[in-house]
Amino acid sequence: MRAFFKKYFTLDNVILITCLIVVTALAFIFSSLMAWLIWLSAIFGMFSSRSAANGKWLTFVYDIISYGIYIYICLSEKYFGELTLSCVIIIIHIFSLIEWKNNQSSGKVIIKTLTKKEMIITFSVASVTLVCYALVLYFVGSAFPILNAIPTIIYLLGNYFALRRSVLQFYCWIGYEIGFITLWIIAAFNGEMGSTIFLVGGIAELIYGIFGIVNWKKIKNEQQYLSTDVHCNTKS
Repeated sequence: MRAFFKKYFTLDNVILITCLIVVTALAFIFSSLMAWLIWLSAIFGMFSSRSAANGKWLTFVYDIISYGIYIYICLSEKYFGELTLSCVIIIIHIFSLIEWKNNQSSGKVIIKTLTKKEMIITFSVASVTLVCYALVLYFVGSAFPILNAIPTIIYLLGNYFALRRSVLQFYCWIGYEIGFITLWIIAAFNGEMGSTIFLVGGIAELIYGIFGIVNWKKIKNEQQYLSTDVHCNTKS
């Protein structure tokens, strides 16, 4: 019995179960087709974040399903900007899924360290894109253009780092979720109480982002140790 609890009642599982219970309760409270679709999208999003934190390629399968549902929500609510972004993310996820499946060790993704040159280019492009996107949102009359632009660009940056198998993705997810949570809190105060389902999902994904940083550093150290061990054995 103790072994069972030790295996299944880990901190990440407890957080997942707690959040599942909360979002399900909220879905019943705001019972409607849209509330249950948000519930389903949030659940797959949480499973995705948990898998990513543990270096599992299934993260992209869960997230593709989550965004597929979210696209339907965007169509129903006429969130065409979010719809376009979701389609782009799904395309990136397909390539990331292939990349992670082709680069595994002991069932976990092989973590990559990016070069300084790639980092400089990536952040430069992201900064320019952020300014351009914020200006577009401003001129089309979007509310909170900067607050909307920052999490969007950070999220796309996180997707790029996920594709490149870098731990930096989790720093981006954390930054994104902070912005995401802020926006949904504002929406809730404006009367969109159904958004609290996404809010709970965002909090769960924020926590898993922190787990991801810790877990990936452990995974990377293990992979480096195994690589060094294999190299030494080969030389001997």
